[in-house]
Amino acid sequence: EYNTSIWNRTLTTVSKAEELSGVHTLVDKDGSVYVTGTYDKDLSFAGNTLKNDGLTSAYMAKYDRNGNEKWLGGFNGTSRLTAITTDADGNVYIAGTFFDDATFKGTNGSNVFSLESEDSYAAFFVSLDANGQVLAKRAIYSEANGDALSSGMYFPEEGDVYLRPTNLMVSGDKVYVSVNFTGDVPAF
Repeated sequence: EYNTSIWNRTLTTVSKAEELSGVHTLVDKDGSVYVTGTYDKDLSFAGNTLKNDGLTSAYMAKYDRNGNEKWLGGFNGTSRLTAITTDADGNVYIAGTFFDDATFKGTNGSNVFSLESEDSYAAFFVSLDANGQVLAKRAIYSEANGDALSSGMYFPEEGDVYLRPTNLMVSGDKVYVSVNFTGDVPAF
């Protein structure tokens, strides 16, 4: 049975409204609330602080069903969350994009893993347990189509080749993702 009380919280994560993106809110089967977005200044939540590195980076925070702060995780480096979902076991799945290098900071503020994309945009997929601990991660890179490049008529510019996850769904033990992309994407 769910708590029927109403609560609200404010989390100020950016210094200018135009820096805010990747905003999602998700309520899981237990009534916990996950919020995502971007931050461009130090962000404190649930006793953890994400130190900003001067870039606009992605974060995810969890409230319990009564509005209490539970945990905070996020990236340093240019990044954005584009999709979020949960499964029947309370695990949470996130997908998004990053540019160049991004380091994921865990619920205790430590570096959990880093991603590299060699001066281009790439996609990431991460699964976490209900306590915010990383279970699995994966980066996917899109490449310019070889046939188009060899034609001598195609000269990709920054942003021409991209991979952007748009939706996540879990069914049983499988995770499904839909993406927008250009170029070639290796099987994953």
